[in-house]
Amino acid sequence: MLLGFPFDVWVVMAVEFTERLAYYGTSFMLMTYCTSMLRWSPSVGNAVVNGLYTLTPVAACISSGLADGRWGRRYSLVVFLSIYAVGLSLLALSSFPFMYGDFPLFPSVESIFFFLLGLLLFSSGYGGMKVCTNPIMADSVAELYKDNEGKCAEMLSRLFRWIYSVTNCGSLVGIFVPPLLRGLEKRKTSIGSITYTTGYYYGFLLSAASCILGLILMIIMYRIFKTSKQVPSFLLGRILLRSIRIRWYFATGYIQDDVFLRVHKWDLLDYAAYPLNREVSSSSSLGHGTTSSSSEAMRPIFKDGTGLSETLWKPTEEEKNESSIKHKNVVPDNNKKQEESKNGFNNSPDVHDSTLNPIGENFSEPLSLSIVEDAKKVVAVCRAFIALPVYWLITNQFSSNLILQAAALNLPHYIPPEVFNNVSVFALLISLLLLDRIIFPYMYHGRSPPMRGRAVCGFLIMIISMIWCGFVQIGIDNRGTYNDEGQYTLYTGMEKLPAGWLLPPYIMQGIASALVDTTVMEVAYVYAPESMKGAVMALYLVASSLSGLLGLILSPVMKPQNIMVVIFALCVALLIVTILFYLLNGPETTARVDVIIEINNQDSGIEKKPDTSSGREKEYLLHRGDYAKGSTSLEYGGVPQNNNELLRREAADIDIIGTS
Repeated sequence: MLLGFPFDVWVVMAVEFTERLAYYGTSFMLMTYCTSMLRWSPSVGNAVVNGLYTLTPVAACISSGLADGRWGRRYSLVVFLSIYAVGLSLLALSSFPFMYGDFPLFPSVESIFFFLLGLLLFSSGYGGMKVCTNPIMADSVAELYKDNEGKCAEMLSRLFRWIYSVTNCGSLVGIFVPPLLRGLEKRKTSIGSITYTTGYYYGFLLSAASCILGLILMIIMYRIFKTSKQVPSFLLGRILLRSIRIRWYFATGYIQDDVFLRVHKWDLLDYAAYPLNREVSSSSSLGHGTTSSSSEAMRPIFKDGTGLSETLWKPTEEEKNESSIKHKNVVPDNNKKQEESKNGFNNSPDVHDSTLNPIGENFSEPLSLSIVEDAKKVVAVCRAFIALPVYWLITNQFSSNLILQAAALNLPHYIPPEVFNNVSVFALLISLLLLDRIIFPYMYHGRSPPMRGRAVCGFLIMIISMIWCGFVQIGIDNRGTYNDEGQYTLYTGMEKLPAGWLLPPYIMQGIASALVDTTVMEVAYVYAPESMKGAVMALYLVASSLSGLLGLILSPVMKPQNIMVVIFALCVALLIVTILFYLLNGPETTARVDVIIEINNQDSGIEKKPDTSSGREKEYLLHRGDYAKGSTSLEYGGVPQNNNELLRREAADIDIIGTS
């Protein structure tokens, strides 16, 4: 064990190192490859780069469903890493001189075909493997420190900073070495006043070899990883579809239950847990618009008096027999049913036996409350992703439009403009080291620092960096002009702007990444339910990859002639979503939850303990009660909930009284 992390964590970090080298060694050269070698316009190059990010979430969603379910995380990682390696190999093949008519001019049809196919596999493999790596490492750490909750939280927070440090060492190599390898090819090409090296095949080949090395390491060490706990595949999506279906039945009158509708009207996922009478719900005579005079037409099924069954899987034969005996002895009492249904559910056991299923493949089968709660936790975590599309759209500019900006500065021809991104990675690594070893330990004394504060600081630093880039672009525009094809030409008697002007924004971008990226990844794991960690990582990638969709939409205007306006517009957009992020992710301390917990303590004869959590601890993003102490209070159906059945009813009563 090294630095408190088990061996299998370091194996996955090594795989991530090779993947990051491959990713950045490829992605940071795509823009200049498209414009200088394929001779596509900057708008088309932007569309290709952003298309790469747009395809990623599709693969991430597919992989998350398989990784959490049938395949497991380690097998999914191997499969999608293999796809990744094949895609990079095709990219390298497409860039070799024999794929050109007269290298470096006239790329063949085969070259363009392999390039596009390689990009498709590259983005698919990237999205599929990224939802597996972080949960595998974090699960291993959580298992190691499961008996010490405080230490576990501290080590998980430290883990994500170390993950980002190690993987960005790979990024540093990927950003620095492949662009320099291009200089091994002596033939060059010029566009306007800018000269480019042409040995892209060296860089792409190194990226492919790095990814293949990571794949081999993962295959060799495959058996040291524990099999992840499996749940039904694509669980979150199936819960959502069931919720929509039952909500539609409420809206069209198929289901009549005014009390349930009043309590849970605005919470869509609650409808997935609405259990139905099998006989009625499957009746062919129930047509569109059919109504009933009572909520008994389609009523919930109860197994243990909690309002929903707690059984996740099919009941055992013993449970079925016990349930059958109970059903035979039940004499329905209408007055009792009306009294007990005031919380939106009916506590009378249904006379029809029901086979339970966690995702309700049979529409009449009830869902477990814990399954619905897990889905709702996923939705809550998504609030932390609200600013990511704009944030990553700006981050992507450092590998696309700002690369073209760097090319317009006074750089020696043997130094490619992509090398500027090494400044960002150096700043990121130094920032992570200072934060992990000096700043956070000094300020928070072993506690995890406030997540919201970290992220907001990162967003603000990113805004400042882009404002700086905007003023640099003003200086570039004053010294030369771009033609309709995006080629930059100096005015007579003018010299290019010194390259040092771009150092500060790249440094700030690295600091911002150290604060934002590690924080959001930590949220995505820590607050994700065990059954849906892959799904949350997929949603994280979806939010990040929406930047690609935004980039595709904006690609017609993302021309060098318009880059100054684009930069300042992105600054305003990030400021708006930062404010929204701050407001949506504030500390949740409601008086109602405190009252419910106090009632629970009084009923159980336990003296209420004073709140000893610090002000900083209460600022934790997505904080519910006292996370570190394992509070059991949670939100369900728009009213505070507790594991105690009586308190759930009392909370529902409060809500009903307040709305009546």
